[in-house]
Amino acid sequence: MASKGSVDATPKPFRGPWEGESKIVIGIDIGTTQSGVAFTFLQNGGSQAIHRVTKWPGQVVSQSKIPTLIWYDAGKAVSFGAETLLSNIEEEAEDNGWFLAKHFKLHLHPDDMKAKHNLKLDDLPPGVSIRQVYTDFLGYLLKHTKEYFEDRILDGKLIWGRYNSHMEVVIAHPNGWGIREQAFLRKVAVDAGFATSEKAQKNIRFLSEAEASVHFCIHHTNLGNRLQASRLIMFVLCDTNHLNLAWDSLCSL
Repeated sequence: MASKGSVDATPKPFRGPWEGESKIVIGIDIGTTQSGVAFTFLQNGGSQAIHRVTKWPGQVVSQSKIPTLIWYDAGKAVSFGAETLLSNIEEEAEDNGWFLAKHFKLHLHPDDMKAKHNLKLDDLPPGVSIRQVYTDFLGYLLKHTKEYFEDRILDGKLIWGRYNSHMEVVIAHPNGWGIREQAFLRKVAVDAGFATSEKAQKNIRFLSEAEASVHFCIHHTNLGNRLQASRLIMFVLCDTNHLNLAWDSLCSL
């Protein structure tokens, strides 16, 4: 059962066939305003390719990013992502007094980060905890990632059924988040169905945004040919709102 090619796979596969155990790996980025998911099925002896999930409810044009938004009706999540911005959904939300959960990621920032950036937090839906909001959103991501996987990978339903119980999940998080925030993310990932509590410590892992950016650059450019072990690397991450600097050392290649 080989992984099927897809227009959503990265244009350049990783080097060589996969030599480890066959498994599914899912990468998740829940951003303040936009979120996305990517996955790979690593089959022993097969080629390695990353697929971005580009089919989400409510999208007019397929995109890999969706708004990090949830409409709540009396404490129940009723609409997610791109759907929340559809005119008929917004009208229904206004008519029925729904509450929009937005920018909820900022609630997890350590106190020193909140103070440093003078963050003003948006209210959570009445009676809904930040743990429930994250669980609901991750559950939505899992549901549609499963559907996309089964549709885009040859024998996808069979493969998902065989390997999903021990799939590996990598969650990206901001620089400055630590053990407390990672423990929270691991709990909500378990609540959402990504892993059992027994397997969570091993199968749910974390990557800082700086580290994720370096991996992206290595994969899509010739940066990997220029790196040397034991060298210090500086990361400069720029977006519309922030400029982040980080340093790390490269132990090995």
